[in-house]
Amino acid sequence: MWALRSGRGLMWIGVLAIGLGLMWGCERTSNRVPKPNGYFRIDLPNPRYLQIPDDYPYRFEVSQLARIQKKQEITWMNLVYPSLNASIHITYRTIESNFAELVEESRDLAFVHAEKADGIAERVFTNDQKNVYALLYQIEGNTASNLQFVATDSTRHFLRGALYFNSEPNFDSIQPVLVFFQKDIARLIESLEWTAE
Repeated sequence: MWALRSGRGLMWIGVLAIGLGLMWGCERTSNRVPKPNGYFRIDLPNPRYLQIPDDYPYRFEVSQLARIQKKQEITWMNLVYPSLNASIHITYRTIESNFAELVEESRDLAFVHAEKADGIAERVFTNDQKNVYALLYQIEGNTASNLQFVATDSTRHFLRGALYFNSEPNFDSIQPVLVFFQKDIARLIESLEWTAE
């Protein structure tokens, strides 16, 4: 009892309380993990699809979010998505005994991203009724173009497309938008028809 009444005893109790408080506080903060950087939430609307104008030797459906930007080549276009800061560059060529060259060139343009890519997956589309055979390249990682595709009838028509974002590539931040574009491009390929014979 006497030690508790003296100033020295109260001082030791205070030191003990502060020491226990520091030990307890350090234990709690040592279990904390820093939070990773977050990204803005992107609300993507349910797309409504429209047919492109009949000015081209091909026809397909495109999201109402896209605006058609005609190129100097009359059969080429860009599908510009202003709200998503992205565009799909569409090129068309007529096959004139150069089918193997066009296929190889398209493959090279997709695999030029292999150095920075974490992986490249290929998805095949076949529609015998419409005579459309397509290949979609899904390129994972911080690359300039994460989605590219080719579609052909293997005798006359050859269509190629590549998705580009108007920003520095960051695969984690664009992932939700890539899922949207995978569906959009799949719809484009599935609705594709050749209008010129």
